[in-house]
Amino acid sequence: MTIDFAPRRRALIMFGLVAVLGASAHAADADAGPVAAGDPVVLEAAQVKATREGGEKSGYKASQSVTPGPLGSQPLLDTPSSVTVISSDMIANMQASGLEDVVKYASSAQIEYRGGAEMGRPQTRGLQGSVVQNSRLDGFNVVSTTAYPMEQLDRVEILNGLEGAMYGPANPAGLFSYILKRPTETSLHRVTLTHLDDSYLEASADLSDRVGENRWLGYRLNVIDGSGEGYAEGSKLRRKLLSGSFDVHASSHTVLEFNYSYYDYYRMGYPGSFTFKTTVPIPEAPDPTRVTGQTGGVEGRTTTKSVRIKHDFNGNWNFVGGILQQVAVRIQGNPSNTFNTDGSYTTKISSFSEGEFDITSNMAYLSGHEELWGIGHELTLGTSGFTWNGVKQQGGSLTDTLHFSPRWSARLSGSEDNIQVYSTSTGAVTWSGTGFSGSASLMFKPVARMMLYATLSNSLEQGEAVTSATYNSVTVSNYGQVLEPYRCKQVEVGTKGSVGGLNLSIALFQIERPFAMYVPTGSTYTYEIQGEQRNRGVELGANGRLAERLTLNAGFTYLDPIMTKAYTAGQGNLLPGAPKYQSNVLVEYQVPGVQDLATSLNWHYTGSKAVNDANTLWTAAYSTFDVGARYGTRLWSVPTKFRLSVNNALDKHYWASIFANTQTGTGTTGSGFLGTPREIKLSMSMDL
Repeated sequence: MTIDFAPRRRALIMFGLVAVLGASAHAADADAGPVAAGDPVVLEAAQVKATREGGEKSGYKASQSVTPGPLGSQPLLDTPSSVTVISSDMIANMQASGLEDVVKYASSAQIEYRGGAEMGRPQTRGLQGSVVQNSRLDGFNVVSTTAYPMEQLDRVEILNGLEGAMYGPANPAGLFSYILKRPTETSLHRVTLTHLDDSYLEASADLSDRVGENRWLGYRLNVIDGSGEGYAEGSKLRRKLLSGSFDVHASSHTVLEFNYSYYDYYRMGYPGSFTFKTTVPIPEAPDPTRVTGQTGGVEGRTTTKSVRIKHDFNGNWNFVGGILQQVAVRIQGNPSNTFNTDGSYTTKISSFSEGEFDITSNMAYLSGHEELWGIGHELTLGTSGFTWNGVKQQGGSLTDTLHFSPRWSARLSGSEDNIQVYSTSTGAVTWSGTGFSGSASLMFKPVARMMLYATLSNSLEQGEAVTSATYNSVTVSNYGQVLEPYRCKQVEVGTKGSVGGLNLSIALFQIERPFAMYVPTGSTYTYEIQGEQRNRGVELGANGRLAERLTLNAGFTYLDPIMTKAYTAGQGNLLPGAPKYQSNVLVEYQVPGVQDLATSLNWHYTGSKAVNDANTLWTAAYSTFDVGARYGTRLWSVPTKFRLSVNNALDKHYWASIFANTQTGTGTTGSGFLGTPREIKLSMSMDL
């Protein structure tokens, strides 16, 4: 095994220089350190304490949803849908670097691997996500199937289920909302050195301040430079990020935001996908460090630019709007590991495929509060849309939250959207149409810290393009066509509450969507609507402080995803690839007697998954355990934090993602991807 020491030297030199400069700069003020919003602020003899939103001191308990758009910045307790918030403190303490490291903390969410976890499709409630419609960055549509560095995010918000009435037509797979870090009110100069497994070393910096007269310009810079070998011998892992967010206070009421990021993610020399027959039992997952012919992986280079304007008219009405451009280049190494009937597998060397995703998205929302005939109205009127690789979507939306009394309220949302699908080669429009999506919610608060709600949703989903010319070696008669948009429906009832330091939630839901499949029509097949997917389930959640020194972040989901109204053998059976049970429990304990020392244990469980539509074959359920610790101290009078994470501590071998090559499971083959083995990550952060 050869170790490249170049990145190690670069990182050590960088870290050493910063440490020396920091020690010198702080020699005159040993107690100085960055103060983020909500941290204790010392003013001579007085000390003011507050808890940062989603911070570790609150047990990562978030009280607000801040996703831009009709939902806007709303108390989670007043949001009539299931929402999971993963804060920047939790991201940092769990040492998460990609969405695949974060999704496990949301019990209803999964990633359907397509070439790997980093480029897979995120989804909730067992429904396949789309490439663009189900992911947003600061309110803008972005590509789902590219890698995003968690270090540049203030939080990740996962809105489960059907969100088309507020955010435009989309698969009923939920909304994955990424919120960028913004400039801090006080200076922040944080550097981090991270070591992963044998030889991967990474240096990163998070820098922020406000400058100029009246501090009119704020900046937030995030930089990452890391490379080395991953868990597979001879593999190569590289992460490079340059991200900048700038706030320009044009006036006391107007802020301009400019954002830029370039992320280079390279991960090659790993196991690729495993191809299996849906009529033969799938062997136990092999050791991913010992798979022969490890030539799989991905390289993604993603450039994202956006500008937003925020204006407060009178303290009551405000406006937010802007535009985003993103180019995501993706190269995949696709080795073919094919299982034989005896459980062995044959490996073929990788073929490489390259794709480019270009997206331009926009949004503009006007929000305010008015009272009419004794009823309070929280109103949002806006538009959002995007253009992406042969699809154009644009719509207008209106949301009104009506407050009848301190206990009773309702929310009505609707959007009218136009969808155009056109040929990328000729530019000709191949399908165009307009449709309405709506939702209605009724909310009741029996006490101030508890809400019961019921929500009905009816939303459009973009119709699928028929991309296969043959099916089972037979001609597909409508190859190249685009199906009419689907209409999806959801019913959700639930309750949310705050008990002591804990947020608690229960949601029951049912989602129905049309299902397209290949249907025999004489001597050919036709791809058409021929069935319905119905997903029912229950979600339980708890997060916050269970006791003074004990933090709990837990979720459990029961899912019953079945095919109805279908001609296939799958009628009434579970759809392939979606687990019936999934849960995650994260516990943190603050060790008494040692200041700023905490330990953590995370247990993740995923139940068995059907492999085919007849439900005759299943994958094995699996559990993984992560353990960790962090310790805060001072080095050279500089606040310093050490973090240790051992993910998959028992080195469990498991199938992280498995799916049939047709969504209904009626095909003869499928694909599986292995989970990550035990990984040890150690980091040191200094606030200079």
